[in-house]
Amino acid sequence: MFSIFMKRGENGFGYNTTAEEVTANMDLSGKTFLITGINSGLGCENGRVLALRNGNIIGLAGTKEKATVAMQEWKGIMALPTLELTPGSETQLFTFHVGHFILINSLISVLSETARVVLLSSHSREPTMAITEGNTLDNLDDPKDSMMGQSKVAPLFMAKSLAKQFEGTKKTAYSCYPGMIQTIVDTHVSPFISGVTSFIAPAFCKSIPEGAATQVYLATADGIEKHSGKYFADCNVELERDDGTDIATAEMLWEVTEGIIQEINYEI
Repeated sequence: MFSIFMKRGENGFGYNTTAEEVTANMDLSGKTFLITGINSGLGCENGRVLALRNGNIIGLAGTKEKATVAMQEWKGIMALPTLELTPGSETQLFTFHVGHFILINSLISVLSETARVVLLSSHSREPTMAITEGNTLDNLDDPKDSMMGQSKVAPLFMAKSLAKQFEGTKKTAYSCYPGMIQTIVDTHVSPFISGVTSFIAPAFCKSIPEGAATQVYLATADGIEKHSGKYFADCNVELERDDGTDIATAEMLWEVTEGIIQEINYEI
């Protein structure tokens, strides 16, 4: 219902575009896609569609069993990280940012000349969901609900840092917001919020195929290299947070994350 009020972008894609639509008529033979969270939700749909277009899928999941079930459907490659981060600090920041930071930096040296890094971020513009020194980064044990938002904003700044590092090469990096979608990430929200979300989902939430569209678009579309470092939503460049273009914040986050990794004695 909500989609009828949303305009499509210049590329013809928009709010209710699906991952299959953005890859229609594509042959991705010879291209390899590494996808985290392959066992469910958006990661599962990303893998399904890219495999449908003949892409080579490397899937990552929390356990071998979860990845195996998903990958059997596409005959992809199963690659599982053995890293376990248990330093006693805020779990969401480690799950959505630090873990991906380690993974990406471990792979930078083997990326192809035209590799793309696509990071899942958030749409939140709340001040409490900012990345600032003395806030999230200096207090990783903060139990506030805002930690989820902060952990999902971090990838936006990571994409900025990567794009800057990739300057002078054909490699690119992007961040994106998939839209409001019900996935297993909702498992730990309050019953009230979960109930409200379930009630309004048919009218306001995207389907998983629609939510996967922007990520798949960024991984496969031609001619978007000039937008490296940008934030996307509904398969188009989106207006960022007020602090979203602050490269100083991006660099600060990068340096502090490196410090966190050193503290847990993990070598990239």
